[in-house]
Amino acid sequence: MSATRDRQAGVGGLRGGVVAVAWAWAALGLGCTAAPEKPRETAPPPVVAPRVTPPPSPTPPVGRLPTTIRPAPGEVYFEMDTLLGDRFVFKLVNPTRIRQAREILDKKLPKRIVGRVVTSPQPYNKPWHFHLDPATVEFSYLTDPSCDAAIAYIEEHLLEVGDRLLPQGRWCPLSSHLLRELLPAQPAP
Repeated sequence: MSATRDRQAGVGGLRGGVVAVAWAWAALGLGCTAAPEKPRETAPPPVVAPRVTPPPSPTPPVGRLPTTIRPAPGEVYFEMDTLLGDRFVFKLVNPTRIRQAREILDKKLPKRIVGRVVTSPQPYNKPWHFHLDPATVEFSYLTDPSCDAAIAYIEEHLLEVGDRLLPQGRWCPLSSHLLRELLPAQPAP
């Protein structure tokens, strides 16, 4: 009679349910008394020697303009590059800016080049079909990201300069680096 009462009270059903849950956990490997699973042994990653890249050859502090370029009095040319490796030549005519550019080179200051893009080629800035307006070139430690663009990107999108690309034509490449002053070519002996 007690077995009937236990079943009616649900005790037997409860005991059966606990056994069913324990059996399911065991079937899934989730038993509460099972020892923790050992971590799987994996092979160590292969040892790869680091790639050694030779340092770039230093850029001479002074370069030469092409023989076809004859600077007028007061004109000085400088070369800059970016992290992408493109080089760009610009002209300065303002004595203060020329002095600043030389100081940047002498002291290796991390100033950026800023200026207004003119969408016409100049023979001193080949192969690019644009140049910087010499009267607008400045140097700055901080620049606005909205006027940043790669040299090659500007070349590919010249028709957009001043509109969707570089509002008002103002260009301030964040990765620009003043490389060197370019002197007139030496006459052939």
